[in-house]
Amino acid sequence: MDRFSEIVEFLDHDSKKRIIVEPPERYEVVRDHVFDIIDENLPGVIIKAGLGDGRLLLDIAGKSEKVYILAVEPSWERITSFMEENRDKPGFDRVRIINGDFHEFPVDYYAADFFIVIDHLDIFDISRCIDQFKISMTFDAVLLYGGVVLHDDDVEGVYDDYMRLLLPLHNDYYLEGDLKTFLDLKDFKYIRGASLDFPMNNNELREHVRKYHDHNAAEVEDFYTSHEREFRELYNLDDAGNLQERFFLGTFRRVMPETGDKIV
Repeated sequence: MDRFSEIVEFLDHDSKKRIIVEPPERYEVVRDHVFDIIDENLPGVIIKAGLGDGRLLLDIAGKSEKVYILAVEPSWERITSFMEENRDKPGFDRVRIINGDFHEFPVDYYAADFFIVIDHLDIFDISRCIDQFKISMTFDAVLLYGGVVLHDDDVEGVYDDYMRLLLPLHNDYYLEGDLKTFLDLKDFKYIRGASLDFPMNNNELREHVRKYHDHNAAEVEDFYTSHEREFRELYNLDDAGNLQERFFLGTFRRVMPETGDKIV
């Protein structure tokens, strides 16, 4: 099975409980940021990478009848489920969905005024994806990026290494500052954002991932035990396995490359 097929399989698995990709606990924060951006920028075309559970797309359709709404979703199963579950809901007829890979983004050049990506880029190649997303955005378009980041003091990337042991599809969690620098180098100017802590239960997380990928439980436990102090100090781990996951939600604007740079 190739990597893209593995990603699709994981997205289908995670959609049953929504623990890793767009969990419901973070929904209202994301929706409020999206609505603020719509009010401030009045975009004509909004593109979202990934369906999530579909609520955000329908809420956008309910907020404004003047925007064109498009989602690119890697999983055909998720698309058919969304259509079956929501075809009678208000705004459904104004949501368009394309089945496609973020690495070869199936959207025309300069299409989006507002681009949304939440939680997917730690299992895709983030650099390749951002390059693809950028091509589909107009100059001065807004990017809303949401994803788990490391605690500022987790400079060794303990949480990142732990997730990679649990889920080999996982690539990277950035420090917030490093993420901003990375996007700046990709011609996205940081406007504003916030890092918020949301609850995650380690035991539930392990069991959820194990049902998709039967990881080496002894290796995972050994790493977890040997870094328990960091988990307690940085992520507020308690005896019941509850911890606080750091989630960054940032607004960026696509800028024109400097003279002499290649425009992509």
